[in-house]
Amino acid sequence: MNEIKLVTNTDGDYEALYLNGLIVSQNHSVPKHELNQTFMENQPYNYETFEVSAEWLEEEGGLYPNKLIDIPDDAREDFDDYS
Repeated sequence: MNEIKLVTNTDGDYEALYLNGLIVSQNHSVPKHELNQTFMENQPYNYETFEVSAEWLEEEGGLYPNKLIDIPDDAREDFDDYS
C-alpha cells in the first residue's frame, strides 16, 4: 500500500507532497491536479495530512527535506484532519 502525505506548516503558506516517504512536490500550494494525479497513479494508498511548525521550516531554510523521515517528531504540530 502506498503512503501519501501532505505536509503544511503552521503559517499555512507552504506545502509538501510525499509519496512513500520521498518528496514529490513542494510549493506555496501543491497544485490540485498534481495531488489528484498522485492519488490516481498510486492506488491503493493511505493518505494523511499534518503540520510542522513554521519556526522549524524556517530553520531548515524554508524548504522541506527530500525524505519524510528527516522531519523530526518534535517539529510536528497538532492538526485537525479534515478526512
